[in-house]
Amino acid sequence: MVDISISHYSTGTATVAANGIIVTFQNAGAISEAIRRGDLFGTHVGRPVRISETGPAAGLTANQIRLAYPWQGPTQTAAPYEIQRVPRDLGYRHAIEELITSVGEGNLPMFSALVAAANKLPYFDSDRSMALANITEKARALLGHSDNAGMQTEIGGSQIGRSVFSAVDVAAAQASLELVKQTDNYDVNGSRLMTVGAFGLGAGAQNIPDMQAADLTRARFFRVLSNAIGGPAWGSAGLAIPYDGTPSAGLLAIASSRMYRGWKNSPTAMPAWVELLDALNAQVVSNSNGSYVRLPGGLQICWRWMPAADLLNQSSGPLFRTGNTSWYFPASFAENPAVAGFSASGVGYSWVGLGAGATNTTQTTWSMWSVGSHSNTPMATIIAVGRHG
Repeated sequence: MVDISISHYSTGTATVAANGIIVTFQNAGAISEAIRRGDLFGTHVGRPVRISETGPAAGLTANQIRLAYPWQGPTQTAAPYEIQRVPRDLGYRHAIEELITSVGEGNLPMFSALVAAANKLPYFDSDRSMALANITEKARALLGHSDNAGMQTEIGGSQIGRSVFSAVDVAAAQASLELVKQTDNYDVNGSRLMTVGAFGLGAGAQNIPDMQAADLTRARFFRVLSNAIGGPAWGSAGLAIPYDGTPSAGLLAIASSRMYRGWKNSPTAMPAWVELLDALNAQVVSNSNGSYVRLPGGLQICWRWMPAADLLNQSSGPLFRTGNTSWYFPASFAENPAVAGFSASGVGYSWVGLGAGATNTTQTTWSMWSVGSHSNTPMATIIAVGRHG
C-alpha cells in the first residue's frame, strides 16, 4: 500500500514538456492511488503546479496526470520529480469549494426554484429554467413497465390492438388486422383494403380508349376522350353502375356543357348514348339517319347534315339542280312533318327545295338548286318538325 503519511511522492521518473499539461510517469507505482487532485507537481525544481485530474476516469492512462496550468519548468524526459502532497484538510476545503461552485453554476438552482406539489414531474422548458408537468397515477403506472407488452396491457388495449402496436412495419400491422390489399383497382372481394386509384378514386379517373372492349360490370369512375371507341361525342368524365344480377351497366358521362346517359348490355357490347337536356326535360338521340329531340307536349325535331345524292349540274330551265336525295328520319312522326333545308357547304348561290318524292311520317326527298352548274357534291342541313307518336 502507498504510505500517504509521507509529505511528498517521488517514486520512478516523470516526463513533461515545457508549457505542457500532461505528465507521464515511468515506474512510479500506483500513481493514481499515491496522489490525488489538488496535490502539487514540480516541487523538485521549485515550480509547483496543482494537479487537476488523474488516471483513466479523466480520459488519461493509469500512469498520467493532468496539470491545472501549463508546466513552467524545463522539458524533462524520464527524469526525477517530486509531488508535494497537500494536507487532507486543505484538500477537503478545496473539494468543497469546487462542489459549491459546480452546484451554483449547474441545474440545482433551477430545480430548487420549483414549488413541490403532488402528481407533478419536473422538466426543462428552456436551457435556463425548469417547470412542472402533470403526471397522473395511470401515467406513473405506465412508466413503471419495462416492456411494450406491459405498457400495452396497462392502457387496456385489446389483443388485436396490441398486435398492431407490436408490428414492425405497415405490412405486419395490416396482416394483424387481417387486411389484404386489392389485387387490382376493381377488386370487389369482401374485407379487401382499398388502394389509391381503386374504382377511379384518389388518383384520378382512368382513361378508357375503347368503351366497347372495357368491362364495365364493376362500378367505377372513368374518363373518355372525344375519339374513344363507343364513347359519347365529347370528352367526358363518367360513372359506370352495373345492374344487379345482370352483366349490364348503366353509364353517366358529363362534359363541360353536355351530359350523356348510356347503357351497355354486355361486357363486350357497344354502348348506346343519348344526350340529356335538363332545362327542357328532353334528350337528344343520334343514329345513322341523324339526330332528334322530343320536347314536352309531343313536339319532335329531326335534323341531319348530309350530302346530295349527285352533282348540282342538271339543267331545269335557266337553273340547275341535283337529283332527288332521300332522307329517312332518325325517328318517325305521328303525322307528316314540315320540312326545310339549308345549303351548308360546297356551292354558292344555292338553296334547298323539296324533291319529287312526297314527304310522309318516315322520310322525305330534297334537291339543291343554283343559278349555275357545279362539279362538286353539295351539302345541306335538312330539318323536319312535327309531332311524335
